[in-house]
Amino acid sequence: MPNDDEHMSDNGGMRNLSVGFGDIYLNGSFSLVKESSVIPNISLDGYVKFPTASGNLGVGTGAYDYQIAFGLKKYINRFSFFGQFGYLFLGKIAGAETINPFTFSVGVGYAFGYGEHSVLLAYDSYSTIIQGAASPRQLALGYNYMIRRGLFLTTILSAGLNSSTSDYTFSGGLNFEL
Repeated sequence: MPNDDEHMSDNGGMRNLSVGFGDIYLNGSFSLVKESSVIPNISLDGYVKFPTASGNLGVGTGAYDYQIAFGLKKYINRFSFFGQFGYLFLGKIAGAETINPFTFSVGVGYAFGYGEHSVLLAYDSYSTIIQGAASPRQLALGYNYMIRRGLFLTTILSAGLNSSTSDYTFSGGLNFEL
């Protein structure tokens, strides 16, 4: 006969589920070199993170962050190949000794439906942020829907690859080209 400890429930396998509103990002990209048949598009990229995350869920730092990066993108038929190398300026967090990290992203995308839809798979990583802790790494699967030329609805599902990254993250937003 099983004892009472063997009947403990874990709420259907979800022991610690936290859901909340995250930070808001304003991204920008300026093309330095236009893509040609041989040369990829080279861009200066950046973002500002506005600290709007729900602090009581432990998902936000409450600080503004800024990134500057160089990006590469090359289209071959319906596929796009992209990479980005940058530097992240982290906002100061009381009681935490953080190190501004280098960032690295690489991925591939595929457009279909006359360019109205696209999917992407990307890998993101950072150099050391907290001494003695694993550097964040994640895989992301994204989907873009072109609402009209230059305006896209974007959704991204990310999976953390270590304990320094959320297990799963879902994000969405609007992207527009000027």
